[in-house]
Amino acid sequence: KEQKAVADDLVTFQQNTKKLQEDLRLALTQLPKEKEIPSLLRDIYTLGKKSGVTFKTFTPGAEQAKSLYAELPIKLSITGTYHEVAVFFDRIGKLSRIVNVSDLNITIGKTEGESEVVLNVDCTATTFMFLGARI
Repeated sequence: KEQKAVADDLVTFQQNTKKLQEDLRLALTQLPKEKEIPSLLRDIYTLGKKSGVTFKTFTPGAEQAKSLYAELPIKLSITGTYHEVAVFFDRIGKLSRIVNVSDLNITIGKTEGESEVVLNVDCTATTFMFLGARI
């Protein structure tokens, strides 16, 4: 009976299968595989430079494995104006990959000889890596 029901509704079943495959493809673009992580780190660094922020430290952390994915934290220490920092975080948010920025610690300072206020920002940018193939 189950096989007859599937056979009777084969077109719907095939459409649902295509939709699930497309959803999986989209999810995999948001969760890079291990070999894609160095390019993602370069992208984050490049976005910062294009936004005008200055990196004091850029330290990738140890992979933290979860059940289906791993978290890859990156400790950042940057300086820039309010606008530069905001543009940098906005650009990170627009990446096709998932990157969360957390643990923000912001202090205000002035550059020597200039009247413009700069922000000193320490934070953690965490990206994720799909581990499904390892299970």
